[in-house]
Amino acid sequence: GWCCCKAPLVHHRPKKQHHPNAESDWKIDASSMDASHLAACLDATLSPDPRTREESSRFLLENVQNHATGLESLLALSSGVNDANGGTPVVSEGGKLAAAVALKNGIKKRWTVDENEEDDAKEIEAPAKERLRSLVLEKALDGTNSNQQVKNQLAEALQVIATTDLVCTKEFPSGKWPELVPSLVNKIGRSMAAEDAATSVACLTVANAIFKRFRGATKTDALYMELKMALDGFAKPLLEVTREYAKKVVSSSSGDEEAKRSQAVKALRLCLRIFYSLNSQELPEVFEDDIAHWMELFHGMLNVGTENGGGGENGALGKGMDVDALRAAICDALHLYAEKNEEEFKPYLETFVRDVWTLLGNYSKDKSSGHNTSQQNEEDEDEVERHRERVASSGMAFLTVVASGVHHKLFEAPETLQNIIENIAIPNLQFRTDDEEIFTDNFAEYLRRDMEGGDQETRRRAACELIKALASKFPQSCTAAIGGYVQQLLAQYSQNPSMFWKAKDCAIYLVLALAVKKKTNARGATEINELVDVTDFFNAHIKSELCENVTTSHPVVRADCLKFLTVFRGFVPRDAELHMLTHLTKLLLDNSNVVHSYAANCLEKMMTCRDYSQFQQQQQRQQNSTIAASAPVKFTPNDFAPFANDILQNCFNGFELQDSSENEFIAKLVAKTLRYVGGSRSNASSNKLITNEVIFACCEKLCKRLDEAANNPRNPTYNHFLFEATTACVQCVDFSPNSEEKQRVENAIFPTFMGILARDNAEFTPYVFQILALMLESSTPPAETAAGQGITLTEQYVQLLPALLAPQTWDRQANIPALVRLLDAYLKAAPVQIAQLGYLTGVLGVFQKLISSKAHDHQGFYILNAFAKSLDLSVWSEHLPTIWQVLFQRLQTGKTPKFCRGFVVFLSVLVAKRGAEAAISTMTTIQAGIHEMILSNIFAVESLKVAKEEKKLVAAAGARFLCETDLLNTNAQCWRDVCAASAKCADAYVSQDQDGKAPNGTSNAASNHLADDIDLADELLEKIEQQGGYSATYSQLSAAKPAGKDADDDVLKDVPDVEVYFGQSLAQRASRDQHARQTVKDLLGQLDHDAQLVVARCFQKIGFAL
Repeated sequence: GWCCCKAPLVHHRPKKQHHPNAESDWKIDASSMDASHLAACLDATLSPDPRTREESSRFLLENVQNHATGLESLLALSSGVNDANGGTPVVSEGGKLAAAVALKNGIKKRWTVDENEEDDAKEIEAPAKERLRSLVLEKALDGTNSNQQVKNQLAEALQVIATTDLVCTKEFPSGKWPELVPSLVNKIGRSMAAEDAATSVACLTVANAIFKRFRGATKTDALYMELKMALDGFAKPLLEVTREYAKKVVSSSSGDEEAKRSQAVKALRLCLRIFYSLNSQELPEVFEDDIAHWMELFHGMLNVGTENGGGGENGALGKGMDVDALRAAICDALHLYAEKNEEEFKPYLETFVRDVWTLLGNYSKDKSSGHNTSQQNEEDEDEVERHRERVASSGMAFLTVVASGVHHKLFEAPETLQNIIENIAIPNLQFRTDDEEIFTDNFAEYLRRDMEGGDQETRRRAACELIKALASKFPQSCTAAIGGYVQQLLAQYSQNPSMFWKAKDCAIYLVLALAVKKKTNARGATEINELVDVTDFFNAHIKSELCENVTTSHPVVRADCLKFLTVFRGFVPRDAELHMLTHLTKLLLDNSNVVHSYAANCLEKMMTCRDYSQFQQQQQRQQNSTIAASAPVKFTPNDFAPFANDILQNCFNGFELQDSSENEFIAKLVAKTLRYVGGSRSNASSNKLITNEVIFACCEKLCKRLDEAANNPRNPTYNHFLFEATTACVQCVDFSPNSEEKQRVENAIFPTFMGILARDNAEFTPYVFQILALMLESSTPPAETAAGQGITLTEQYVQLLPALLAPQTWDRQANIPALVRLLDAYLKAAPVQIAQLGYLTGVLGVFQKLISSKAHDHQGFYILNAFAKSLDLSVWSEHLPTIWQVLFQRLQTGKTPKFCRGFVVFLSVLVAKRGAEAAISTMTTIQAGIHEMILSNIFAVESLKVAKEEKKLVAAAGARFLCETDLLNTNAQCWRDVCAASAKCADAYVSQDQDGKAPNGTSNAASNHLADDIDLADELLEKIEQQGGYSATYSQLSAAKPAGKDADDDVLKDVPDVEVYFGQSLAQRASRDQHARQTVKDLLGQLDHDAQLVVARCFQKIGFAL
């Protein structure tokens, strides 16, 4: 075999320097570590010094979390351990929580280990698992442990365990831990009898954690078996526990009982969350039988403490935060029943609509009167408000689902609509003091809530959804009613804009809620309420705030107006939006962080927005996605060209504003401007819309910002768009080998990239490798690639090669996709030079490492495909027998569908490019006749499963096997199988081409095509952000995607019609002699009907008949 290159790394982790005081107590051999040493290590994970945190976390991972005994030690410390002398605790409170978190993460990592995982983690053995289950459960249910944060972490650890150990399988029909639910029920029963509320809450916390897995889970027989076991053991006791604690809450009134009531309310809230989990799939029979009892309990709990008209913040239920959490849980349960169990819930619907309606109205009155807030300190006020907001959003969500369903007539009366709008919707839409504080002091959180959809559970979003639901069912009356309130609010604002700016904010939100019928984050509103004149409202109330009154209007109003324009960008007239571009560009320098972020977002979205104003009627008949795709792009790059320089200049100046040095919206606008405008040319003169000098200046500024970010990466989204913008700079200039533009961009980029690689920034290296690959691909002329000669690499690229081939570089999984692409670019750009420098062995070493991994074997095939496409066979033919040996061994020991597809594609590339003999002659050195087994059992079987764009390649390779080998005489059955599979691949590819979905298809307009690409990239990036951001995982740069998507791009350029090629190959083989002609005819007659039709069509195209 081969091994990766052993040359020293260009980029390596810097050696740790010795500091006299840096050695910590925990830096000892793990086997001799006692509780105090482990406690010191846990405290070190909380150190403000990042190096100490990293080292201690690594030590924990390698020496503690990877061993069952280490996990038991962490469990013991999470509950507190005293020293041997006098009972002094050896672990701090922070250390206890750190121990619980480390325990949970260790269990996540080692309870079940995926065989595709690349690290050395080993699954915990069964006896150790059984012991850990028992110990963790015991600690989690310990009523004497008052540290709720630790107990929550232990409950989450049990949730991880339950995810696998409660699964019903053939081997374990009742799961591996069938005693868990009965033991919880018994423990709860004993604690109830002993009036030990703390233990009951602990048991319910664990039950809540383990039953959460039923929420949103895919319906399977195994899941329903697990759910049935949970219901059989827990449903009836849950009702009894809920009933008992509800009685305690309602009957208790003495001041001495406050602590007990608080525990009872917490227990009730957990009961309701468990109720939600057990009912989340469908309505179980046991709950349907007891629905009257549950609804009676819900009704009573919702109304306790509200008899006197208050929200019950400190009423009979106890402290306000606990009460609000309970009421929110009840509203969630009502929402679930109204949505999923409409028929069974119908008798109780009107009662609960009235209950929730009253509750929300009382909460609104409490808020307006400042009810009880003076009794809370500032910290408690924030927490109370957060819980109250949760009640409001949950309650309005329940009303929304009722208003959207068949029982919407409950809201039909005009006075009912007016009551809801006036007493529920508008009070919850109003801009409150806490909103203003976030707007001013924490603009990033405000943007996350308001712009990025992070407000899914806020009262403002819930109020908007309620209005939208009412407007969809009662468009005329709802529009008229809300329109009246909007006019009142606007009139109030006009009297004194500086004093009544909140009235305008509320008015704009009411219009947004009323007018939008369909909307996506990437495209804005795509269908609107026809009764609302969006254009008129924009001209009368939005435009002036961003133009004439921009210096006097309140920042919140400016932000609202920018949001309005962003949402309705597809409906505001094109000329009006063009007129706004100058003003929006100036707003990039607004002193308010929120405003200039909104301005950047608005400009960025407008560049590729679509014109939906002419599609309203069509939208009503078709799906939103269909309309979104068919609507024309509103602006071309030429429309933005006059503003591009000012936009870029103001963006870079905007980075200098306070707290916006890493503003992701500005970074995204820079990237979009460079890509959409900078990559286009003028319609009149064919000159670049953004000059090279501007692009060079942007590139230098971006590299400077990347240098700063690399020293302390904080905002992954900002970092991502810096790299997107840098990628756009590369694409905006001529990157031919001798281009001066190429030299200037490389001179700006290489020092920054080399610095990132030297520092080994885990978050940045995948981006660097992608852009280096793009630069190499862009500097490789297609003609030279086809000739197999390539270009001469500059010294900068040559010096990188040893580092790219070093084993350490490939240890980080996030690097692998980009590194493979970079190696592919090297092989295509300079195959001869790579071979002459002696790096082929190192590249094959990388291939061998990747192909042995089920997670990354497809990446190994990419490298082999690059060999077959770019390197003359004489250069690497000596390695082919070893390559086959590696591949055959993997087929024998670890064959997977993905591996088989990759194998078929590589074999096809090799044969289509170098001929069938190249494959067969080297295969037979391993074993005589093995190629026939491979063709019959792998190629013929798996070829139909490859991607559609690869089927042309497989069909062409199959044709060469049929024509260029003696297979027809040595193994007729194999010949027939390969012929049938190849014919069907050719048919599938041609059918795809005729459907207009072929990879080589073109768009009607270049700007539409680019806008489509950018919109799809935006949607993908939004999904990545929702899944947890970029971090050190691989993130594809949308602007750096490879230009060619076909596997046959540089292999079958001379094969325009694969059916003609296939027919000619068969005809050539049949025409050698009479025996061959008859044999081919007989074998073709044995093909299935579909394959025969394809062969007949191929022969018809070339005018051949047997």
